[in-house]
Parts: sequence; C-alpha cells; structure tokens
Amino acid sequence: HAVQLSSAVDKLEDTHARLEVCEAHGAAIDRLQEAHASLSGEQTTRSAQHASTAERLDYLEKLCGTTADAHAKELAAAHAKMDQLDVHFAAEKATREAQLASVEEVASNSEARGADHATLKERVDYL
Repeated sequence: HAVQLSSAVDKLEDTHARLEVCEAHGAAIDRLQEAHASLSGEQTTRSAQHASTAERLDYLEKLCGTTADAHAKELAAAHAKMDQLDVHFAAEKATREAQLASVEEVASNSEARGADHATLKERVDYL
C-alpha cells in the first residue's frame, strides 16, 4: 500500500510541476491572446477598407468612362464644326478669287482705256 501511495504522490508532484509551468506561461499566453484579438480587429478594419477601395476604384472607372464618352462626343462635334468651316472657307475663297479676277479685269480695261486716252490727247494736240 505504501508503494501505491508513493506512486500517487509522485504523480501529484509531477502534475503540480506541470501546472506551475503552465501558470508561468499563462501570462505569455494572455499576451498572445490579446495580440491575436488586436490583429483580428486590424484585419477586419483592413477588410472593410479594401472593400471601400474596390468601391472607390469602381467609381473612378465609371467616372473616367463617362468622361471619356463625353470627350469623344465633344471631339466629334468639334470635327463636324471644322468640316463646316472648311466648306465655308472654300466657298469664301472661291468668292474672293472671282472678285479678284473681276478687279484685275477692270484694272486691265482701265489701263487699255488710259492708253486710248493718251492717244486721244495726242490727236487733240495734233489738231
């Protein structure tokens, strides 16, 4: 019976030693649990920020797409206006060239008349 009692005491002392080691590590375990809880909270916060970042990116892509569409429409309108101006300037150029030709014709006729007038003066002087 003494052997069994001695064996039980040994087991009790071994269990007590293990319990002391666990209690010594208890503070470290508590710190690890607190750090884990803190990291878990940070991860949740970051996950929420990542979701809002994705939403922001979607918004920016939509905004850029809308802006690009608006710019494309404005550019097409500007090209149409330029085409209209090209037609207008071509017509204006043709009108100006016709007027210039008319002025040149009048000037050459005037010079020819001037030559005739000089001849007429000579005729009057001759008389």
